[in-house]
Amino acid sequence: DTQSMLTALASSCSIAPTPPRTLPPITGNACALGYDFGTSGVRCAIVDASGEIVANPPGYSWGVAGERAQEASDWEEALFSQLAALPADARARVSRIAVSGTSGSMLLVDGDGAPAASRGSPRMYDFSVSKQAVGDSGEAALALLRRCTPEGHPVRSATSALAKLLAYHFESPLAGSERLAHQADYVASRLTGGAIASDWHNALKLGFDVRALHYPEWLTGGEIGEIARGRLPRVVRPGEPIGPVSDKLVAKYGLASGCLVVGGTTDSIAAFLAAGADSVGDAVTSLGSTVAIKLLSDVPA
Repeated sequence: DTQSMLTALASSCSIAPTPPRTLPPITGNACALGYDFGTSGVRCAIVDASGEIVANPPGYSWGVAGERAQEASDWEEALFSQLAALPADARARVSRIAVSGTSGSMLLVDGDGAPAASRGSPRMYDFSVSKQAVGDSGEAALALLRRCTPEGHPVRSATSALAKLLAYHFESPLAGSERLAHQADYVASRLTGGAIASDWHNALKLGFDVRALHYPEWLTGGEIGEIARGRLPRVVRPGEPIGPVSDKLVAKYGLASGCLVVGGTTDSIAAFLAAGADSVGDAVTSLGSTVAIKLLSDVPA
């Protein structure tokens, strides 16, 4: 039940102090650009230092057929079409960019950050390894998770990012260059042109320990570690730097010099924050193409 799951998670690690932020808030004329890659489409908005919306173009729709069947090229098209739709004078003020994505959506990338050619389409948030993975690869992945992870842990779900990574391996052993990228990670990397990096929230269903702020030993060692080690993204605090936007894109879209991509979040947590929840006991239900419920608690779980 829920209580036993929380107890198992709470006892599995100690709580690390929250690290201080290295980036100060934006000030003056500077703005931040946020992308939300959601279930039905993509939206973006530019806000100024006071939180006021400066620009918010019409969204990009996946269409009904595209909600559960997307390509990495679709994510890139949405990213850059939304960027181009923003007014040039607003883009010129953008000094930071963050991306939220659907929780658990992932793909494998090669060493250069491009989608792994032999692995097919990304596995979306609702892809179930028990129902949709090839052959018995999904059951093999879930059996390994049952053997090697804490009882009740989110990675034991058939839709977790870690289950999808392991299922890929049991379909065909992971190549030396293959790495995991969540949807938000991949989109952010298209802006930086650099290595894949993730954030605390997207990495939760991968097994990242959000209390101790590192990957747990059962993920980096043992049977799972033999498969996953070296294939997991660097994880940053939401809002902290991933890397600068590439010079080529800064010039093409007229962004502020030194514009940074920072750690993002998942789509439902973005909705929670946008609703203004900031006190213990505040809860937000997102009623969209999917339903998500978030509650702010003072008890770590």
